Amino acid sequence: MAPAALKKRFFGINRLDPVGATMDFSQIMTELVQHFTANVDSNVTIKVDIEVDNDIGFHPKTVQIVKENARTLGFTEAQFDE
Repeated sequence: MAPAALKKRFFGINRLDPVGATMDFSQIMTELVQHFTANVDSNVTIKVDIEVDNDIGFHPKTVQIVKENARTLGFTEAQFDE
């Protein structure tokens, strides 16, 4: 019987509570990502996807600060919709 083919790709999605996201993300790094980064043959990509809805709308100062911070942090996409 032929051996089973090796798995070649992993992906996972997890919703983090904004209050505990720092601890949750740290745990993800420790318990998942480090196992991939320890293997030099693995190409690891981590993406951060943030969605925020506000029924009354965001204060203009919040929009300005978030846009500037996202740009400084290197977000490739960060925008507000109406």
